[in-house]
Amino acid sequence: MEKPKLSDLVYDRIRFDIIQGALPPGRDLTEQEFCRLYEATLATVRVALIRLAHEGLILTAPRKGYTVSRVTIRDIQEVFDFRLLIELAAAGMAAEMITADDIRSLETIARDAAKPEVNRSRPAMFEADRRFRLAVLGITGNRRAADALAPMLDWSERILSLLWPDDAIIPRLRGGIDGALAVLRGGEKKKAEAQAYVYLTDLRDELLGQVMVSEPVLDLDIYQPAPGR
Repeated sequence: MEKPKLSDLVYDRIRFDIIQGALPPGRDLTEQEFCRLYEATLATVRVALIRLAHEGLILTAPRKGYTVSRVTIRDIQEVFDFRLLIELAAAGMAAEMITADDIRSLETIARDAAKPEVNRSRPAMFEADRRFRLAVLGITGNRRAADALAPMLDWSERILSLLWPDDAIIPRLRGGIDGALAVLRGGEKKKAEAQAYVYLTDLRDELLGQVMVSEPVLDLDIYQPAPGR
């Protein structure tokens, strides 16, 4: 098995910390700190940071270095509205196309999500949710849709991690998996679409309910770094 490149490992670690909130919005980053942290060369760290900048997770400024990108109220709206566009259609199509093998695959993910160790770990539950959502899309056979959804799942994870505690996130994600699996087993398109719609709109609206929502503040940050950070 080919050994991962150091730049990939550095990229994965920084990306994980941004999505999980360990590196919060507005946090200044330097190439030198990651060189020291990962015992990597400047070129290796730079490759990782450029990849993250292309994904919109960090911002670059000439002669100033890097900053973890903001998360705004508009981001909440756009991310969950995008997920609705993709996942609503995917749920309906999957319900019509699902096979016994597909159901068994989804049940395996749901069983993993029910494990005690997963229910004690926010990253593990997010990973189970991600596997389930992409597996549902996989039933439709639309790879482009899966490629489009994957980064939105990352943004969802980032938003939820910033706004909700673990004891709110974990049962909500597990309930979403169980609810979607139940309707997909039935193979009814309208019920599958309705479940996806209710689940995602409830998530979006509850998140927006935690912040002031009006047109003038759509670009307001949902996270303000502490002084000196």
